[in-house]
Amino acid sequence: MTGAAPLPDAWAAHPLLVADTGRWVPSSVWSTHDAFLAVVSGVESGVRSLLGLGAPAPLAALLTQVAAESGADTPWAAGLDVTRASFTRGAWEAAPAGLRAHSGLERVSNWDWFVADAGSLRTPAAPDAAGAVERLEASRRADVDRIAALHAEVLPTSSFTPDRTDVTWTGWVAGGELLAVAGAADRPRASQLGGVATHPTARGRGIGAAVVSAAARAAAERRELVCLGMYADNHAARGLYTRLGFAVGQEFTSFERAGG
Repeated sequence: MTGAAPLPDAWAAHPLLVADTGRWVPSSVWSTHDAFLAVVSGVESGVRSLLGLGAPAPLAALLTQVAAESGADTPWAAGLDVTRASFTRGAWEAAPAGLRAHSGLERVSNWDWFVADAGSLRTPAAPDAAGAVERLEASRRADVDRIAALHAEVLPTSSFTPDRTDVTWTGWVAGGELLAVAGAADRPRASQLGGVATHPTARGRGIGAAVVSAAARAAAERRELVCLGMYADNHAARGLYTRLGFAVGQEFTSFERAGG
């Protein structure tokens, strides 16, 4: 793509960079053997973000170098023209206090990026509940309405909305009622799970695990990697994804530019 900066060979095979192929385009890249930093622009959103990978100390050193290059007249996030940033968790704390104070960035959240492939995925025990896994269709008004109703009750801020044409939906349906749902959005080399929700009355019976497992296995047939993100303090979800064969591929802290 025009204007894209090439990824260094040492980092091109990093699972997150593989999975995000087609999601964003890097315009500036800095790297060492053990740290990676890039300004990336979302293909659909156009939002410019700063992405940092690698161990905390080397990444903090690379951040210090890049921030110094951006000039001292304005906060360096503004100098790089980024509105968001995500760094390996711990890198921010390892960076000099002056760099952090002059960044123009405000902490938003800690979250973990999970990844799996066809070989690592595990099948959970069958749910102790009536109903079955079903493929849902965004082209069917009834399915869209059912997903929207479930999300409105338990996941109102999801970016995986049922009207998205790039998302494949899997649900657990009992007596015509949608009790759990998971979406999968395909990219060139990976499929991202999202919009995962289980009705409160259906929790604890293995329904959510069955739906996520079915969605992940179907996605792994289409793409080489299956990935998802979750807040670091969501311990119930962490246990579920780990049981299903997902592993933490990257721990992040994310930021937004103040006033941006």
